[in-house]
Amino acid sequence: MFRFLFVSISMLLGLVTSSYAIPAFARQVGVSCSACHSANGYPALTRFGRAFKAGGYTMIGSEKTIGGGKTMEDKLVSLPSTLNMSVVGATTIDGTSGQGNTGRKVATNNFGIFLGGRISENIGSFVEIGYAEEGPGATQHFELANFVVPITFKVGANIFGIEPYTTDGHTATASELFDNGGNTAFSRIGARDTYGAKGLSFYVFNPNYFINYTAWSNSQYSASDIKLANYFRFAYTPQVGPWDVEVGVQYMNGSTNKTDADGYVIPGAVNQKVNAYSIDFNALGNLGKYPLDLAISYASAKNNVNSLFTTNSDGKAGKAFVFDTKLGVIPKTLVVHAKYAYDDHVADSNDKISTETLGLKYFITENANVEFNYDFVGNSQPDTYGLAFEVAF
Repeated sequence: MFRFLFVSISMLLGLVTSSYAIPAFARQVGVSCSACHSANGYPALTRFGRAFKAGGYTMIGSEKTIGGGKTMEDKLVSLPSTLNMSVVGATTIDGTSGQGNTGRKVATNNFGIFLGGRISENIGSFVEIGYAEEGPGATQHFELANFVVPITFKVGANIFGIEPYTTDGHTATASELFDNGGNTAFSRIGARDTYGAKGLSFYVFNPNYFINYTAWSNSQYSASDIKLANYFRFAYTPQVGPWDVEVGVQYMNGSTNKTDADGYVIPGAVNQKVNAYSIDFNALGNLGKYPLDLAISYASAKNNVNSLFTTNSDGKAGKAFVFDTKLGVIPKTLVVHAKYAYDDHVADSNDKISTETLGLKYFITENANVEFNYDFVGNSQPDTYGLAFEVAF
């Protein structure tokens, strides 16, 4: 049961939660979404997209601004003259088939309202209010999914940033430039989408490297008693010929607060261990005339009875490996997706399971697509599949 839920949730994360591009940002800068994201679609960021995010979403094109003049008052505020808002929606169906098929199929609708962009030359924002359908009998509601206020300063080719944030995703999603959603080893060991996080992020961005430290607490909800854990990130990002390359490490240590089944912090319970690390490689380029995305990652989480990530009964560390690739067989129109994932004692499971994924994504337009993925799951578990339609405007 755990394995089925884990694979299904990971698949849906890849299809829905982490695949949103924000057209409001494209309108602010005056470029298409593909300027910031891979030609094969979101979420992978190009060099330009990483610079835009690291710059606190403050970059602007020909759009007129309010303020931004020479007086002190104008410098403090430099807002786009029109409201930068986007709505992104998705309808998904996921189910099981093959050996051990339970016949389970679930259809859900999700959408988010995004506000963000430039506040002044040095301050930006990113706000997401999301709605997600839950299981039968669950309360359907809107909630604040992301709230980020980056404060940035540029010194030469370097951008220094400070970001207070709350998120429903990766502990350092606020400033992470290589977050590929559910398609990473780090996410598969549980370092993403537990109950979200609150924190304060400090980073240095350069076109050739990225360094980040984040102090964070488990749960995106308000709490009166929290403990901050540590997250460290280093990435080397050279341009190698026509290839945009990243080689990086992520590391967590310390402990944070425990939450109840609804994701709310339990007062006084601050002993959830978060000892984990990841090594990752990403590359964006072309195979002939066909755009190619490549992502390889390995992650491990130390086992502990109080671990936030790995509590399997035989005490072994949780490990995961992911090889993920996308090829635009018809550039910017039809993308083939192939992924191999291996999970070893992930979370509270003692299983070793490999999963092969094949998928297709068809772009009806740049901001509307249909995607189908099929997961061949090992260890006598049922195969899973997902179909999603997404639109953003």
